[in-house]
Amino acid sequence: MTTRNEETRQCRLCGKVKVLDLFENDKRVIGGKTSRCRVCKAGLNDRASTALASMKQRAARHGAEVEVTIEQINTLYEAFDGLCIYCGKSEEGEERRHAIDHVIPISRGGTSHISNLVLACNSCNASKNDKPLATFYIDQKETGIFPGENFVVVEQFLALMSGTPVIELRQSLLMEHAKWTTGRLFEQLDKQSELEGVS
Repeated sequence: MTTRNEETRQCRLCGKVKVLDLFENDKRVIGGKTSRCRVCKAGLNDRASTALASMKQRAARHGAEVEVTIEQINTLYEAFDGLCIYCGKSEEGEERRHAIDHVIPISRGGTSHISNLVLACNSCNASKNDKPLATFYIDQKETGIFPGENFVVVEQFLALMSGTPVIELRQSLLMEHAKWTTGRLFEQLDKQSELEGVS
């Protein structure tokens, strides 16, 4: 006969099989134990602390506030389960951990609020840079890097976190794309005019 102390479970984060007593207690979960071990939970807290400290430094450089808690950052890591929201790449096997991406960059008025944050691999984070989400999607959809189903997941997540209906959020994302595209067009026209000596 197996006692509760001898029961084992595989941690969904580290993949190791451990005795049930090494998993955190949670009354909301059937059986009272979560699917991640206590060591991984502690690692998430350390990681969330590091991410929060980095966000605070960046926000201070831009004169912005950080409106996210360590608990919300942990929720972000848990919600995405180590996968890039854009391309779906897992953190496992990567040299660097995934980044917390500001959907609307701080440099363009974005906030460090849970409704503006997603988990992204470093490649997608660098490719997106300060582009609006819809612009990044349109740029990447041809390559298959950011498929439509992932865009829908991002929309739904952002709508849920902001309490905004998906249709309103989509309109806002498209408006940001239109502003970005128009701004880039005018920049190109200005450069062309300078080259041709037109004022």
